[in-house]
Amino acid sequence: MEITLEKAQASAAQFLKPTTYGHFIGGEWLDGNSGETIPLKNPATRDVLANIQSGNAVDAKRAVDAAFAAFPAWSRMYPHQRQEYLRAIEDRFRARMFDYAVMESLNNGKTISQSYHVDMHAALSHLQTYAGMAYNVKGEVFDLPDATVVTHREPIGVVAQIIPWNIPMVMFTLKIAPALAAGCTIVMKPSEICCLPVMEFVKDMQDILPRGVLNVVTGYGPALGPPIITDTRVRKVAFTGSRSTAQKIIEMSGVNIIPTTMELGGKSAHIICDDADLDKAAEAAVIANAYNKGEMCIAGSRLFVHKKVEGEFIGLFKEKLRNVPMGNPLDPAVAIGAQASEIQFNKIMGYLDSIPKEGATFALGGKRAVVPGLETGLFIEPTIVTNARNDMKFM
Repeated sequence: MEITLEKAQASAAQFLKPTTYGHFIGGEWLDGNSGETIPLKNPATRDVLANIQSGNAVDAKRAVDAAFAAFPAWSRMYPHQRQEYLRAIEDRFRARMFDYAVMESLNNGKTISQSYHVDMHAALSHLQTYAGMAYNVKGEVFDLPDATVVTHREPIGVVAQIIPWNIPMVMFTLKIAPALAAGCTIVMKPSEICCLPVMEFVKDMQDILPRGVLNVVTGYGPALGPPIITDTRVRKVAFTGSRSTAQKIIEMSGVNIIPTTMELGGKSAHIICDDADLDKAAEAAVIANAYNKGEMCIAGSRLFVHKKVEGEFIGLFKEKLRNVPMGNPLDPAVAIGAQASEIQFNKIMGYLDSIPKEGATFALGGKRAVVPGLETGLFIEPTIVTNARNDMKFM
């Protein structure tokens, strides 16, 4: 579809009055035990878009209770039944893809072009792919001269899933779809920073799955992580996020010795040799860093450039990067939006503050960016730093 600013603003109008989402547990929306809520904000304006529950151990137990109770029936279904459920979820998602893209841009600050054309289509692809995978949970037979060895695969049980704030809908579908296809039930904790499209999608699909198969609890990691992960009925943990958080989750999963899947942050590098096509290399570096305002584990945020071509490359890189349009994330002409939250904004500004103190040099940017009409927004200038060493804080 063709995206226009007018279409995006019309979709965004539904969030002019903030709504409050409960926990989704056992097929019902429940208020949190603490009575406290967390605001979901628009980083381009600092306005509150919605509120979510600030969950605690009581809420965590409710969610695990529901998932554990739903597991026997869900795990014993025929593959074609689980496939039908996933296809129904896919159809429901497809019906509001553009709205979810707008919600993600509003809550995360990423551009609507990326949200719709990249993230939402990737999320749709996950649902399509894993609907078919329900038929591929297969064992193996290994014949020996004196025996036949049979490997039987079965759903592992209740799985805990924790997703980040940078690509929430991609992560949500990538986590729930394979677990549902395999016959597992889920306790999901999305990011308390950015989960507006996730919560709205759960609301839209709430009548599809049997009660308790999918449970979503919101809140801060330290309050929800330990009671979920250490519950003896949780048999697997899947996490996407930072290395430091992963270390804590792996330690907690050791209480009951359950398997974990960790997808962690990176610090990818471009290596530019002296015989490279420098124009193309500079363009690739711009794309890899401007994409999602650099808030990606696969962002090419380090550049190793051969000394013979360093000056020429930096000149091309600066020219291309300074011309990338920054502004309202709902404008399809914009390529760089706002940083996802005040936490991330302040972290980056702290890095920028440390750079000249440690002897590195700004070749471009290095300051907060002021966008006309969005002066309070959490925008940062695209920044190039030279004379960097690996022992520096920002590295």
